[in-house]
Amino acid sequence: SQLKNLNLRSEERQKIMTSNGCWYCKKDSKGIIYFVLCSTNYPERHIMAGINQVRDHLQKLGEY
Repeated sequence: SQLKNLNLRSEERQKIMTSNGCWYCKKDSKGIIYFVLCSTNYPERHIMAGINQVRDHLQKLGEY
C-alpha cells in the first residue's frame, strides 16, 4: 500500500489517490501524522485548513 511507504518529513504533506477517494496527510513537528479521506473533488485548501485547526487545538492542550 502507498500509505505504508509514506516517509513524511516534518510539515510535509501528501495526497494519495485511491479507489475510495483521496487521502490527504500531513506530518507535524511533533511527528504526528494527520489523515483525511475525502472525495476527489473536495478542495484541498479546505482539507489542509481543517488539519491545521486540529493541530492548533492539540498544541493548546500542552504536551500532546
